[in-house]
Amino acid sequence: MAGVPPLSVFIPVYNGARYLETTIRSILGQTFEDFELVIADDGSTDGSAAILAEWARRDSRIRILVNPTPSGSARASNRVVAATRAPIVARTDQDDVSQPDRLRRQYEALQADPEAVLVGTLWEGIDAQGRRVRPRDRGRLFRRSHFVPFIHSSIMFRREAFERIGGYRDAIVGWSDFDLYYRLAGQGRILVLPDALISYRFHLGSGSFKYQAGQALVYRCIAERRADRDYTPLLDPKIAASPASPADHVRSLVSLGAIRLWAGGSPRILQGLCELERLPLAAITLWALLYGAWGELSPATLRLALSLLVRLGDWRATRRLDSGRAVEWRFQY
Repeated sequence: MAGVPPLSVFIPVYNGARYLETTIRSILGQTFEDFELVIADDGSTDGSAAILAEWARRDSRIRILVNPTPSGSARASNRVVAATRAPIVARTDQDDVSQPDRLRRQYEALQADPEAVLVGTLWEGIDAQGRRVRPRDRGRLFRRSHFVPFIHSSIMFRREAFERIGGYRDAIVGWSDFDLYYRLAGQGRILVLPDALISYRFHLGSGSFKYQAGQALVYRCIAERRADRDYTPLLDPKIAASPASPADHVRSLVSLGAIRLWAGGSPRILQGLCELERLPLAAITLWALLYGAWGELSPATLRLALSLLVRLGDWRATRRLDSGRAVEWRFQY
């Protein structure tokens, strides 16, 4: 076996054949070339395994792990991270596209800051055909939020910190990435590169649509963090399966509706609101009604309006930034 590389990149795959080759090309085409690429096929049935085998024959940096039956996102991710060898590990998802300088810039950011345990990057949205649909949003860097401004597919982290917290938690479905960031934040600094070094693909087959219950649970756990309490007890399957509050349910409808909208469809929020026994008297309900109604009447103009707002926020934030240097991210509640 060759010596340990300075960087490992991993891709968990489940039925990702449609975009998989584009994703792999974007990693193999990086300006930082000294890495191994470990890809785990988690029981795919769509021909992903054959695609991966062919790419492994082409490039000696690629290793393939095969799980005959699906094990779930968190478990598959832990398994592939355990199979990597480098002290620094980067993730990419099966349908996203990395810019050529992504790995180099993230690796350099971690090397320059020994206290940093994770670095993510800003992103732009593309649709199923690869067309840019959502611009970069630097405004997220300066907005108070409990959600990070980077996507899961963009992270690079120190193996030691990942192992110290026990990696992804199997008990979490649909938001194991957020939980990982919350726990890693207790180990060191979280950095964000303020450039869109990865493209997130919005498409109607996205795995994000499978996890509405998990989306709602996120908000319950955030409430515990606001109160400076450990939310681990909420991960008990019996508790996690209990109905979400109406307000949290509305928030999850808006989150999933946004994915549908940027994927080119209508958000379908109104349909979800009609299924609730009652609508909560809260600002999120008014926003959901406006977003849902506008999205049903004219999804294209809603996308345009939101894009303009994002661009405006990005422009304002750019004036506050120090070139392309990494920005520290802290969770705010």
